[in-house]
Amino acid sequence: MANNTLALLQAELGDRLNLNYSVSSIQTQLTRWLNLTANDISSRYPWEFLYNNTFIQTVTDYTTGTITGTLGNATITGIGTNWTSSSPNMVGCYIQPTNDTNWYEIQTVNSATSITLTEPLAVAVTGGIYTLRTTYYDLPANCYKVFDVRQTNTPAKLTCLGIYSIDLFQPDINTTSNPTGYFLFGMDPRVSASAAKQEQMAFFPCPDSIYNIQIRYLMETTDLVNQSDVTIIPPRYTGVLLDGAEWLGNKYLNDPGEDACKEKYEFSLQKMIENENANGDYFPILQSSDNMIGQNPWLNMPGNFPSPNSGDY
Repeated sequence: MANNTLALLQAELGDRLNLNYSVSSIQTQLTRWLNLTANDISSRYPWEFLYNNTFIQTVTDYTTGTITGTLGNATITGIGTNWTSSSPNMVGCYIQPTNDTNWYEIQTVNSATSITLTEPLAVAVTGGIYTLRTTYYDLPANCYKVFDVRQTNTPAKLTCLGIYSIDLFQPDINTTSNPTGYFLFGMDPRVSASAAKQEQMAFFPCPDSIYNIQIRYLMETTDLVNQSDVTIIPPRYTGVLLDGAEWLGNKYLNDPGEDACKEKYEFSLQKMIENENANGDYFPILQSSDNMIGQNPWLNMPGNFPSPNSGDY
């Protein structure tokens, strides 16, 4: 098959199942089985064809101007400030008045000189200086799983940390330095429910400067919708995709050959995994062999930090 467009896949699958793929309702079923199979294949192994790469540029603390706020009130007024909800988007950032030990999350940016907090001020502040800090950064909407984070200012790749470890060693966000670890933290609340999900990442310690941090991740599978859409499954594995979709079709049609079709799909999928695994190291550690994590001053605490697969999230 020259390419894996939805139209060609529908035609091949329709022929296998003896279904008239030119009928709209049957096209819908064929598309569903193809998408379900593509999602299943993508979830079975960290395939190279799902690799992607992006950069996050950290943001320095914002301290321009002074602030005034009343005890028990969630609105802060700025003098000489230039707060924004666009670029950078300060909604979801945290602010700390100098005369207060608490950090407050910014709920809305009302104007360049007015913000509303998620919680009221615990102390009054009049014409005081402050720190506004970006804590969470958005990952790409198509990010399924992060497997490598690095930056040139750190001799080793950043370590994946669990929420438990972060809470244990950094219960607040006061510590700032060159990041040596990262953790994932839910979805961006600023993104509407109808929009694509936006998972967030935070760094440990909080960045004290602008850093370009490279993120390598596995992509989510995108469903085929239009006839010209091309599946993410490479052409060399078209047969595996069709085997899985054919099994789902036979299951739907109560075909007596369903079990044999499923067995064929699982066999083909295992061969696909073996073929990909023959390439070797899927998650290479890109760091100097003589500069390991034990030399990292922030993370030189054996036993306290779990591996990415330990479940401490």
